[in-house]
Amino acid sequence: MKKMICSYFLLAFLLIHNCNAQISFIGFDQDQCGLINEHGYTFENFSLGSHGSGYIIYRDGNKVYEKSIEFGVCSVFNLKFINQTTGFIIQRHTNGFAIYKTIDSGLTWNYFGGGAPTFLGFYLVNQNTGYLITYWDNPKSIYIDRSSDINPSFMTDRNIINDVLIEDTIFGDPFCEMNYLSFKIKNDNDTVNYKINFNKEVLNVYDNLTLNKIKIFPNPICDFFQIETDMIITKDFNIKVYNNLGSIIKLIKYTATNRLYIGDLVPGIYFIEISNTDKRQICKIIKK
Repeated sequence: MKKMICSYFLLAFLLIHNCNAQISFIGFDQDQCGLINEHGYTFENFSLGSHGSGYIIYRDGNKVYEKSIEFGVCSVFNLKFINQTTGFIIQRHTNGFAIYKTIDSGLTWNYFGGGAPTFLGFYLVNQNTGYLITYWDNPKSIYIDRSSDINPSFMTDRNIINDVLIEDTIFGDPFCEMNYLSFKIKNDNDTVNYKINFNKEVLNVYDNLTLNKIKIFPNPICDFFQIETDMIITKDFNIKVYNNLGSIIKLIKYTATNRLYIGDLVPGIYFIEISNTDKRQICKIIKK
């Protein structure tokens, strides 16, 4: 009987210990580079009825953007601006966190990356690349999202025991001289070190000037979409659809009606590229 009681206590202890197993973020080993602050932007979260929520973005006290949903979580966790026109929102939603980017002073926001329900950290390497670190407890996993305008990637560590070394690509030069990004995770009593070595892909001057100046609407897309751009698109332009691994999966022929079809693609994140011999513009889309 005593052995049975001891067994029950041991089982209860193990269950409680497992339930109380804690993951915490010790922090990035490098301070955030660049002149990244609010630049006059603020936000206000609000409730919408008994089940919904939303937020408003202000610039110098004037409303520039508003978003809400009738059922679920939709709120700003934090915002970061590089300058008066380019900034990032860390948005909390029902299933986790997402990063959105603006290049037109907060008037429109495009999806930049996303992660799991528990936020750990976000480091912005440059205006094209950042790393969102989140945690999910079922199954227990650390998610490292390389948020990017160009080719995002998603890495998962379900062990959270051994130190991790990652070789990854960033697009453009970092805000400051750095060849890697490292951070630490506390898993119960153990400290796990993560190091991301950068392989830098240089963007030319034209890429840096025009990247993301194409607009797609609607976005998310069901079947058809239209393109809005300051380029005059002629028959010599190529319209390509890339998956999130950077592979071309579809070529689209531009029509005078500017009504283009991707209804044959499975739901997910893709990239639309419009290019000819000397011009190139890219935009991230969501196929629903």
